[in-house]
Amino acid sequence: MRKVILLSLVLLLFLMPVSAWANTQSNVVIRDVQVFYGRGLTEMEGEVKYVTNLETPHYELNGIVLVSNINLKNLEGYYVKVKGYMLEGPSIFMKKRMLVTDYEIIYKNKLVELVGEVKYVRDVGPPHYELNGIVLEADFNLRRLAGRYVKVKGYMLEGPSIFMKERMVVRDYEILHPNKLVELEGEVKYIRNLEIPHYEINGVVLEAGFELSGLTGYYVKVKGYMLDGPSIFMKERMLVRDYEILNKGEVLKLKGIVGEGLRFNGYVLTSNRNLRPYIGKEVEITAIWDMDRSNSKQKYLQVLTINEVKRTRTQIVRERIDPNTGIRYIIRNYI
Repeated sequence: MRKVILLSLVLLLFLMPVSAWANTQSNVVIRDVQVFYGRGLTEMEGEVKYVTNLETPHYELNGIVLVSNINLKNLEGYYVKVKGYMLEGPSIFMKKRMLVTDYEIIYKNKLVELVGEVKYVRDVGPPHYELNGIVLEADFNLRRLAGRYVKVKGYMLEGPSIFMKERMVVRDYEILHPNKLVELEGEVKYIRNLEIPHYEINGVVLEAGFELSGLTGYYVKVKGYMLDGPSIFMKERMLVRDYEILNKGEVLKLKGIVGEGLRFNGYVLTSNRNLRPYIGKEVEITAIWDMDRSNSKQKYLQVLTINEVKRTRTQIVRERIDPNTGIRYIIRNYI
């Protein structure tokens, strides 16, 4: 019995260091299992930008600093999808950071910008929207941009298209003017009878990012946007974006009677409207030379506006007494 007890004590003493060693090794293993990244795998899409306005030049996507063993220069300017882990801890950039482990270039062309009016086109293929002749595609409804002057950012698409035109996928836009594009036709006039000399067409004050003096006296078609807000001119204002000179001759203002064959003061009148109701009537017109029809024998005028002259009737009252009867007459003549 004494031998059994002694053998048990020896075995216990032998097993205690082994157990202690095993516990030590178990603790070491647990300490080695660490969470290297604080969050799970993250995906983001956007344009990779090279930023140099901070202390250390770096690359960003959607405002997040990218860190990677991958050469990020190869992604600069492209629209990509990146996968990686958000990094924790302090940073000299004072921004969120992401460790990129993988990426996919979604659009192989770099980001481009276009500025102009978005048009709804129905005459070629399926109805669609265009800007400067380029077909627009987007993951939002482009109807909100129709007829507006905008700046769009996106990527030119490759491959065949039923439109037989260049295509662009729009990723961002900025409406440069909220009002829709309008057109005006008329003579551009230089006005100096107000505080600030300016140019007008049909009584609308013109503003532009280019010199308007070259249009003075010409009959033109202007395209632009009506401006809102107060004005020192107390008139409507238009921001001109484009124009077309319809006639370089100055606009003529004439008065006379329209004769047979639409003859008028030695000229022949032409117009897109019916002028025959004015034959035999005195009218005032504004017109420009019809250069396509005029020749050495006959000059033609293209009528811009025509208004019948309505004279005020003046009543002259005279009294007359018949000497034979003594009857008093009142005579009214109108001229």
